[in-house]
Amino acid sequence: SGGTLAINNDPTASALNPNQAITQQAAAIYANTVSRENLIRNPDFRIAQRGTSFITPANNSYTLDGWYVADPAAFSVIRSSLAPSIQQAGIYTQYSIGLTVPATHAATGASFKQNIEGYLIAPAVGQFLTLSFWAYAYQPGVYCVGFRDSALSISYIQEYTILSSNIWQFFNLIFPMNYGSLGTWDYTNGNGLIISFAFDAGSV
Repeated sequence: SGGTLAINNDPTASALNPNQAITQQAAAIYANTVSRENLIRNPDFRIAQRGTSFITPANNSYTLDGWYVADPAAFSVIRSSLAPSIQQAGIYTQYSIGLTVPATHAATGASFKQNIEGYLIAPAVGQFLTLSFWAYAYQPGVYCVGFRDSALSISYIQEYTILSSNIWQFFNLIFPMNYGSLGTWDYTNGNGLIISFAFDAGSV
């Protein structure tokens, strides 16, 4: 909760484990001082037209509005009432997205994703994206979130470390958008950027 996805021209601006919850609220895009619109759809998981519980959903199927799963295999998705307090986050939030991955699952690439339209991501070219979010896990350790182009030809991965179990922790990650000619980027009405939270890396 209390998450932001921000475009900045200053980079200093403000093996995976089972059973993790992520909340993102009021996610916003800041193109220097011009844009003040939300970039992430359904950032606080309030909209759930397909339901609030998805047991072993199909590959690339949508769950809560705006969010879909890739290679889910044996994991499940629920909308949880577990969320940071107002005292922690500074804002009121009701929900998080909860994902359960069996510890013995051996498939690769299970992740929770959202696609951002190209028109929205275009102002970030040559600048930096800042992704902020709260995370909670029953098992502490190193987790990953990545930004990818629509052709899946280039990725930028950031690690974040959950230090203690069963405690909300805030993260602020910076992603450069200065790839030049690398990757296949859509800056119109297609998928401009894929945000991907990985939950099961399996083995390679």
